[in-house]
Amino acid sequence: MRLLHPVAASCSLFFASVLALGAPAARIAVDAARRDPPISRRLFGKFTEHLARNVYLGAWAQVAANPEFAPASRWKGRDGMFYHSRRGASEDQRHLERAVQRGFAPHWFAESDAQARAVPGPHEDQDAMEVKADRPVAVVTAVYLPVWRTRRCELTLTARGEALRQTRPGSITARVATGEGKPLGQAMVAVYPDWRQATVKMDLDATVEVPPGRALRLELHLPPGRFELARALLFPGDHVRGWDKEVVDYLRRASLPLLRFPGGNFASGYHWKDGVGPLEKRPVRTNPAWPGVMEWGHVGSDEWLTLCELVGAEPLICVNAGDGSAGEARQWVEYCNGPATSEMGKLRAANGRAKPWNVRLWEVGNELYGGWQIGHVDAGGYAKRYLEFAAAMKRADPTIDLIANGNDARWNREVVKGAGKAVRSLSAHFLPGSHIPADADTGEVFRDFMAWSARFDQDIASLTRPMVEAGLAPRLAVTELQVFTQHRNLPRNVSQTDALWTANILHAAIRSKGVVELVTHSALVNHGGGLGKQHGIVYPHPVWWVTHLYASQKGTVPVEAKIESPSFEASGKWLGRRGRVPALDAVALLDKAGKQCTLFVINRDDERAVPTEIALAGFDARTRARAITLAGESCLSTNTADAPRSVHPAETTLNVSGGKLTHTFPPASLTRITFEK
Repeated sequence: MRLLHPVAASCSLFFASVLALGAPAARIAVDAARRDPPISRRLFGKFTEHLARNVYLGAWAQVAANPEFAPASRWKGRDGMFYHSRRGASEDQRHLERAVQRGFAPHWFAESDAQARAVPGPHEDQDAMEVKADRPVAVVTAVYLPVWRTRRCELTLTARGEALRQTRPGSITARVATGEGKPLGQAMVAVYPDWRQATVKMDLDATVEVPPGRALRLELHLPPGRFELARALLFPGDHVRGWDKEVVDYLRRASLPLLRFPGGNFASGYHWKDGVGPLEKRPVRTNPAWPGVMEWGHVGSDEWLTLCELVGAEPLICVNAGDGSAGEARQWVEYCNGPATSEMGKLRAANGRAKPWNVRLWEVGNELYGGWQIGHVDAGGYAKRYLEFAAAMKRADPTIDLIANGNDARWNREVVKGAGKAVRSLSAHFLPGSHIPADADTGEVFRDFMAWSARFDQDIASLTRPMVEAGLAPRLAVTELQVFTQHRNLPRNVSQTDALWTANILHAAIRSKGVVELVTHSALVNHGGGLGKQHGIVYPHPVWWVTHLYASQKGTVPVEAKIESPSFEASGKWLGRRGRVPALDAVALLDKAGKQCTLFVINRDDERAVPTEIALAGFDARTRARAITLAGESCLSTNTADAPRSVHPAETTLNVSGGKLTHTFPPASLTRITFEK
């Protein structure tokens, strides 16, 4: 049982007596006639990075775990080699380890005693796997195809070789089979002594039941002979320009306004030219920032910008100011924004895009204050680096908007001092909680997160004060944001806690009157809170619905929302912000036409529902309002591939009379109420 501070106890007794009488415990007064300047929809963005299964085996639809046959020597750690084992079982990992010992590339194996070895691939910085056998052999990898969506798939195979005792070209039978080996579909691929690439389509047997999330096998049946395999790309037939269809659908339905890429820590070692041009010529690298992760080069500038175009999101590119150069950044800007007659514009056109992408937002490096970052530097050194990069990038396109690396107030003051008026905006990253131990009290941790985010306006003021002191317009870009506890029994980024914590921060950003210019929450798929993708099944974490609920509504004009609310006590033990925290927080947004008013209400109290009277002035609302509530059983509630709707928006209709209504907000919930004229 939670012990209460004396003041908290008296408030709780009052609250209980109010509930017993059936009267509202809180009041929210919205006045649509009292308006602030419009907000930017950039506040509701997402961040994505080449990390773990965020891109590959995540948002990108290709399903082979080692599509480039990268040998074990390329992988920094054994964990990365085996994280995609067919069922995550230890016996499966041992099976793959034995295959690696026989020379097979990680994630590939043969069920015979065949041997393999790594050989150079068709182009520089590419690999291939050679298999020699005097009898037929099947080379196999586990894949998770979304067969519940589509039974069509397409395979692109790059190979060369010669079959024994044949004068005509040999052939490989490509087959997709169940985990038990029952064939579902196959196609023949001719193989020649020189490197050739072929794409074939397979229609899988629809009469064979395959439960969602069940591992399938991609089998490459080789005849006797010597063959070299360099690339095997397997896409579901419903992919959208290479992207997972369900991921694209989620982004479209949310009207995602902004997407930051390619990192993150990854950006500080990424060289953008590795990711443009024909796929078959792109180098394969070990991920520079994240051990055990490979960078296949399949997703680069044009692929990311295509995704943004597909879903209507504005791109935010973070350039490599770690081990990259100002000239490299200038060329990247020119590649994206220059005319087709410019040097880099010609390269873009040759790669299939004559029209400029017109990327407006560019971040100059990522977290270069941190010792974990490639090319990290002190504040004074960063200011000099920023000026060099800014000058070079502006030469390529003077109209772009730059974001400098921010950190704490001390760092920000030194950067502003060194770079002066060139600083248009400072970035900020908030990932609290990694230090909290597993045995911490769940409720206490949750309330500390609520207290931390309830006072986020203090962070905004502190971090932008150096700009104000220097006579600059204060502007903050929150480019990474997530609850960062490390234990499953605590509030996490995949739980309802991150949804409410993030909503609190969005409210502070909305109330900042433009000081917070954008927010890109971490992250898109399989890293932080956003979308999950497990064994091919895409599902939303609770915080994804925060992105969806705020980004998909029409309001951009903040109007007055006054709140009277009960409160609870936060200890401040874990995040340092002790004291009383109002249970409710609210913001209201009017659309440009003045015909729709959207009220967002957070109940930060994880134990009590809050009956509330809502009064709406300056807006002649209809007698029905639509409420969408995001709530779970507790602050720890989350979604999984097996239970994707444990935390899911629930819609109800509310009665409005004389501009007033009464509604009870569930514990640990977010509610969006839409009023129409």
